[in-house]
Amino acid sequence: MSKTSCVMPHIGLALQNNGDFCCCNVNPLSFKDNNNKVMFVHRDRLKDSWSSPTRKYLQDSLDSGKRIPECKHCWDLEDSNQKSPRQTFNELFKHITPNPDQPNVFVLKPGNTCNLSCRMCNPETSSNWYRDAHKMAIKKNKFVGTLKDYTKNFENIRNSFSADNPFWEEFVNWLPSVEYLDIYGGEPFLMDGLFKSLERVVGKGSENVALQFHTNAQIINEQYLETVKNYKSVSIGVSIDSHIPKQLEYIRNGCDAETVFNNAQKIFLFANTNKNIHTHINLTITTLNIYYLDEIIEDLEKFGVPISLNFVTGPDKEYDCRYIPIKLKEQIKKKLEKHPQCTSAIEFLMQEMPTSKVFWHKFWITTDMLDSLRNQNFKETFSEFYKECLEYIPSLV
Repeated sequence: MSKTSCVMPHIGLALQNNGDFCCCNVNPLSFKDNNNKVMFVHRDRLKDSWSSPTRKYLQDSLDSGKRIPECKHCWDLEDSNQKSPRQTFNELFKHITPNPDQPNVFVLKPGNTCNLSCRMCNPETSSNWYRDAHKMAIKKNKFVGTLKDYTKNFENIRNSFSADNPFWEEFVNWLPSVEYLDIYGGEPFLMDGLFKSLERVVGKGSENVALQFHTNAQIINEQYLETVKNYKSVSIGVSIDSHIPKQLEYIRNGCDAETVFNNAQKIFLFANTNKNIHTHINLTITTLNIYYLDEIIEDLEKFGVPISLNFVTGPDKEYDCRYIPIKLKEQIKKKLEKHPQCTSAIEFLMQEMPTSKVFWHKFWITTDMLDSLRNQNFKETFSEFYKECLEYIPSLV
């Protein structure tokens, strides 16, 4: 294996929220057919996506030692001594012999149906973002038209993952031979087509498939939990980005913090009563909460489950904490370095970014605009961090 080799182009297929195919959940390169046309699930077959020349390009490039730009997310993490998805995949799936006819590992983002509009999210991954994104696009002179006109941009997503879409039939046929299924949202508990398909495979190969999915814990569907416990193993990630209710509700707009904490506890209890169910807290680190990371980790440890750190690197780079001004990063580092679990986050934070001024400025513009639209207040919600930011806040004129 070369130093850049990755198992995913050989064994994996990822289906993105807008219905295009790629090799994993962090590589943005859409698969193209032999005519150089982007492939989408609403018009292309799963088996055809598996034969895409794009997949062959990724295999050859990474196997030959090339640090291709499409894999920048992993290179950035590795350069800051973080464990990248590539390294995790290589370790987790090193035992798998590639199946020539279909993926052994399927990463599925079945649409953008969601009940929240998280700050670091966007309308492609959350339907609850439509109204705010439409208003922001108009304010930025990037769109003219009604909300209905604006949402037409996301017809591919709606067409691709409706419950009666033929895709689900192909998916059900493939699933018994998939070793690992990794599910993202939107919010999976709102995706009927997904769980109806999982239910169809129960007792017909489900015992051979390992699942992982993530939830914002705003709702729980007991029936769906009963379905997934019939699979070989299940890892459930619960997204919690702050221990302070007003901060969590600010970051994950539309959530009720008390409901999230209560539902998280129910999910952890469900795992404790089923040996094949495992849980963890998925803590997404952004510019909004990096200052409080030591306090957040210390408080969330009370749940008694592992805490996984997820670093935002895009597509909206204003929430990538590496773009914070260097002097302010030094202050944050000084606060965090007292907590041993913050070491990897500090290494990520302190990476030098050449366009930091651009995205730091964009962070404040976006924050100001969304605060106005959502009747929220960054200054009051993150008061301690705001005080540290004061001398670094750019003019928004």
